[in-house]
Amino acid sequence: MRAFALLALAVGAGLAAAWALFACSSKGAPAPAPPYQATFAPVDSDGHVLRDARGRTLTLRGFNVKVDPIFDVTFDDGTPPRETIPPLDATDLALIRQNGFNVLRLPVNWSAFEPIRGQYQTTYLDRVAQFLDVVRPFGLYVLLDFHEDGWSKWICEDGAPQWAEPPLAGPPDGGQAFGDCHASNDALNAHAAFFADQNGLQEAYAAMFTQFATRFAPDPSVLGYEIMNEPIGGDPDVQAFSVKLAQAIRAVDARHLVLWEPSAVRNIFDNAPLGSAPFPVPGAVYAVHIYTSRAGDWPTRVDDSVDHARAEADSWGLPLMVTEYGCDSSPTDPPGATDEVDRLLDGFDRDLASSTEWIWDPGVVTRDADGGVAYVMSGQAGQQCLPHLARPYAPAVGGDVTQVAWDGSALTIAFTGHPGVPAEHDVFWNRATPSITCDGAGVTAPAPDDRGVLTVSCGSDTGSHVLVVAAGP
Repeated sequence: MRAFALLALAVGAGLAAAWALFACSSKGAPAPAPPYQATFAPVDSDGHVLRDARGRTLTLRGFNVKVDPIFDVTFDDGTPPRETIPPLDATDLALIRQNGFNVLRLPVNWSAFEPIRGQYQTTYLDRVAQFLDVVRPFGLYVLLDFHEDGWSKWICEDGAPQWAEPPLAGPPDGGQAFGDCHASNDALNAHAAFFADQNGLQEAYAAMFTQFATRFAPDPSVLGYEIMNEPIGGDPDVQAFSVKLAQAIRAVDARHLVLWEPSAVRNIFDNAPLGSAPFPVPGAVYAVHIYTSRAGDWPTRVDDSVDHARAEADSWGLPLMVTEYGCDSSPTDPPGATDEVDRLLDGFDRDLASSTEWIWDPGVVTRDADGGVAYVMSGQAGQQCLPHLARPYAPAVGGDVTQVAWDGSALTIAFTGHPGVPAEHDVFWNRATPSITCDGAGVTAPAPDDRGVLTVSCGSDTGSHVLVVAAGP
């Protein structure tokens, strides 16, 4: 009996020890990370890069698009319009989507929404909403950009209502400091008055913007709002105004991103001052334009401009989006237009920048006299720029990207897993059936979707990984 009791005690002790060991090892095993929880929608920000709803690192590529009658360049007194806005319809949108692009930057104008101070035109909002309805089936994000070029259509191209500009000093085309109306004395005076907040202009702008953002806060296609295109002012004044506007927008729209630009002087010097503290409004994005002159050692200056933009964004604790850059391809342009596009896109890959090219050229889709589509991808833009702009890239990477590089035949994506983010990656590929490796091992190429996007599983939500998509043998 005593022996049996001792045996039972020993067995029991062994089971207890085994259970304790199991419990200890179970307790020590890391629990699966909960799924990523986005703060903003449809596109999120982690303070360095954009992310989709699943937490994947997101890259946006697309175009600016002018849309009639949203882009306000017409007059009520019979004065000829500043420019003719070419048609943009489902044919354009299908071509944009099929070439791998996923975002449009839509210029909108203060002059059309508030032509008389304090009187907002809801019919203008209806026109914007109708365009969003047209875009929605194509799965493109839309950035709503409050645009001005030379302050207003009365001074230069488009922008503010006439009541929001000081009296003109003379003919609108007088005193052009840089050879065009964008920097005329009248345009510069109007910007100076605005950033000095004369006559409560900034408060009027903020009130107008909150009316606009309230309407589009629920729209799932809206990426966000760009506060003002190419503001001209001292950097501290532009920064203070941008914070004021971002706070006003965030008060009525908690879900969409808010983009702000530094002073347009950056377009000339290819850099802007670094921030001394993080941008104080959550869900913001740093936006710049890069129009580096193609003269002298332009490749180095292009690289420096993009790299400095990344440093500027980091200093503010924000993702980076280049909302304008060019591909000038007319026969009279100096050589190197598409070389510059290649260089810029290399930089955007290197520095994890989203981008929208200026502008969806009417030469890409040519129409007959009745407005019908005659043929597609014609003219200089279609023949020269589009094939360079529509190159392979990774719209979404399931992890934290450490390197993206396209060498003309292979796209290399290095990343580390992000807890709670699926290791699934979207790659736009418009070449022949690719050869794909994940950490050196071959992967069967999946069928592309109707956008030409391959979704590839590679890696895990931990560790470092390398995905390579290359031209097949």
